[in-house]
Amino acid sequence: MISVVKPILKYQDAIIVTKEVLADYRALDNDFHNLTISIKQSGKYDEEMKKEFKALLKKKTDIINKVNVSTVAERFVTRAFEKVNQELPPESFYIPEVIQ
Repeated sequence: MISVVKPILKYQDAIIVTKEVLADYRALDNDFHNLTISIKQSGKYDEEMKKEFKALLKKKTDIINKVNVSTVAERFVTRAFEKVNQELPPESFYIPEVIQ
């Protein structure tokens, strides 16, 4: 019985972590979106916004560290990367000029 249940529990743990990571990424996406709106509305990219951007990058690193990369299928990563780049191509992002 244990030999049957143990693999199932392992998948449940993976699902829980995946849901948490997904929720974290959604929140991070929203934070980046809000920062982008603030930059566009103010027309500047000041020190406070730079600090917020760096904090969001740190948050992203923390999310990445939650995931055990060896458990993620390479094919899935490739498909996800392609889909993200298709929906959000890098050239569609606003990159403000640095104010000195």
